[in-house]
Amino acid sequence: MNNEIHRALYSTEDLSEMSGLPLETIRGLYRKGEIAGQKIGKRIFFSADEVQRILQVDDKSARYKHLTEIRTLEIENQSLRNQINALKGILASASSILE
Repeated sequence: MNNEIHRALYSTEDLSEMSGLPLETIRGLYRKGEIAGQKIGKRIFFSADEVQRILQVDDKSARYKHLTEIRTLEIENQSLRNQINALKGILASASSILE
């Protein structure tokens, strides 16, 4: 991806492809002023510096999302372990009753 950042301007389509963000999301971010671009005719173009900034922000967001997912899975894992331990206790009680 870094090898691609040598051109002067990138289209909305280019940015969508490189970032994985939908076209409408990129257009919305541009309209809100969250990303800087230059409108030429009906199309929006972004500088190499802006593309690099967006890709870095996207990488940070992806890392944060990944860490959040890991934490959620850890909590679910602990909950399942607690349920297993409770079931083991029930099984032990049932076994002692049957003996």
